[in-house]
Amino acid sequence: METSSVGKSTFIPSARPAAVAGLQEFVFKVRSDDNLLCQFTREQPEVRIVLNLLRGDARAKVEKAIFTILADRQTRTRFLTGHFAKRYGTFEVLSEDDAYASVEVSTAVLTYYQRHDPIQATLRMLGPETIFHPVVVEGGYITISVVSPNPAGIAAFNAFTKHMRQVVPADDFKLLHVGEYQPELRFRGRAAGLTARQVEVLKLAIGMGYYDDKRAITLEEIAHALGVSKAAVHKRLQLAENILIRSHFEAP
Repeated sequence: METSSVGKSTFIPSARPAAVAGLQEFVFKVRSDDNLLCQFTREQPEVRIVLNLLRGDARAKVEKAIFTILADRQTRTRFLTGHFAKRYGTFEVLSEDDAYASVEVSTAVLTYYQRHDPIQATLRMLGPETIFHPVVVEGGYITISVVSPNPAGIAAFNAFTKHMRQVVPADDFKLLHVGEYQPELRFRGRAAGLTARQVEVLKLAIGMGYYDDKRAITLEEIAHALGVSKAAVHKRLQLAENILIRSHFEAP
């Protein structure tokens, strides 16, 4: 659901329906030419910035964070004492060596992205119980990864994705993953025979409810979320399903 007024559009998540148990993981990235961290990592592609968000309590806005800047001393010192200091004001250096510096800032963490603060939008969408992984900024993109027990999370995230696709250029918002939180799978190999694109679309289709008994999303909506054609989604899913079914039933 969204409301509009002169010159702007605001996303308001739908009311939360009742429930299915389990943790869901949501990963997306955004890009903004107005964001200082995006600008810096786009101009310095070898640099990575990791943010550990700090909240005073579950319902408080995120206004503090630890920034770990992975860059050589000269590059990061020039950044910290220049644009960073102008944007964030004073900061405390927690530790550093030749390859990194960790600093704590006590002002607003991320500037608004085309009238959307991605952190606050995520909290509104999934609720105060949302668990944030470290936010990573590299190559001009802010990557946000969260885990939530909110049973309405997938529906709210689908609505948020559709909204973002309507209000920002395709390259400025990328959906990377929606699905059950299974950290143990990070230590296993990728399904044999599947390409990276087939794995990507299959995970999204599962996570967004395409294979549920009552299908929660269409091929068109998956295609819209990925920024590709319906035909491309259909082909990738069909090939992935074929590989997985054959590998199961043709296994010795």
